Amino acid sequence: MTEEWLREIEQAAKAATPGNWTSDGRVVDWLCGDAPAVAVRWHEDGGGSPVCMVQPEGSCQCGSDPIAGSPRPIEDARHIATADPPTVLALVTEIRRLRQVYETVTK
Repeated sequence: MTEEWLREIEQAAKAATPGNWTSDGRVVDWLCGDAPAVAVRWHEDGGGSPVCMVQPEGSCQCGSDPIAGSPRPIEDARHIATADPPTVLALVTEIRRLRQVYETVTK
């Protein structure tokens, strides 16, 4: 994992909707027209607003961009929610810290 890749991941996390994301795996049918979908929600506002929808068939909107259907919508939604911006930023910080330790020890 190069520093350039870390910067790319870090920038994407900083640009995303802030706050903690969750997905309880419940299928909702009112957010994506007639097709059922699993919501990934953010909770900084306390209201659980959807940031992304994952659905098993067809396509749906993730923000303003259409996304393809998923063969595992519940698992995919939980994975997306687990990789929320605070988690990704913490991982980037830890990788950089461990690299500094390694460089110090190996000199």
